[in-house]
Amino acid sequence: PNVHSRLPLAKHLLGTSLLGVLMEAPGTRVQALRLSYRSSGAILSLPSRLFYRDVLVSAVEGYEHTLAPAWSPETLTADEEGAPCPPVCVVGVTGRQTRHSERSWSNFIEAQMVADVVASICSGAARVQDVGVMALFRRQVQLIRQLLRRRDLGAVRVGTVDDYQGQES
Repeated sequence: PNVHSRLPLAKHLLGTSLLGVLMEAPGTRVQALRLSYRSSGAILSLPSRLFYRDVLVSAVEGYEHTLAPAWSPETLTADEEGAPCPPVCVVGVTGRQTRHSERSWSNFIEAQMVADVVASICSGAARVQDVGVMALFRRQVQLIRQLLRRRDLGAVRVGTVDDYQGQES
């Protein structure tokens, strides 16, 4: 938070979240939550390795996931030979980031690719309410929504990480 005070103690106390103050208190013990009930191991492995010293474990492995009827891992392919796409599929695009403000960016080519992938998923029996798109920046969200509306896919949920945080989608 922004603190407008010349007192160092005020800046320290008011400039730190309550959780931050509690974490610095003597005798504070930290208990890491290791089980994730929302992500498969394939998705969880990267943040676990980068930020949690490989201690995060997926609790959904072996659980039967219900996918939209027209969607299967084979719907999109990872390569031209038709190898199945893994649970996390990265599609490289060339495009240029456009800065719209201090904190928001968009990339038209990337948004167009997202719209193409969503259209592919929704072209079969998949219902648009079963598809969600997450983007990092608000302007990218707006651009993706605009492109999806042009394809009559405006009901697809598109939001930022904060929009999805703590919700079931």
